[in-house]
Amino acid sequence: MELLKEVLKNLNVGVDAIDSITDNVQDDELRNLIYCQKRDINNLSHKVSLEIGRHATADNGTFPDKMERTMMKSAVKMKSMMDKSSTNIAEMLIEGYNMGINDVVRVAHELEEEGERGNPYVGEMVELYDRNIQELRRYL
Repeated sequence: MELLKEVLKNLNVGVDAIDSITDNVQDDELRNLIYCQKRDINNLSHKVSLEIGRHATADNGTFPDKMERTMMKSAVKMKSMMDKSSTNIAEMLIEGYNMGINDVVRVAHELEEEGERGNPYVGEMVELYDRNIQELRRYL
């Protein structure tokens, strides 16, 4: 269950980051790509929430805490306000996706050592984020 919560938390962080950055996206094609990526993240988030069960909407570790959210949103807004280029936006999203992958894989390895088995949603999230990164690379 902890691994599912970590996956859902990272998906929620991804949606928050996208919401924070989209106001500063000037390229319509990039904006559409980002909205499609957000839709795909939300679809996976919904599947993971259903797997976790009815407690997924409660603040049970599936959302970043308020301080973490505020800091992330502030950093994203500041960095994207200072440089609204498609290259900068793509770099920021790629960095975020990579951090999400690293966080979930690290937690998966830690929990495997404690005896918790892996979960297919980890692989699905990693594949989704990898695909998103590949799509964003054309803006670099």
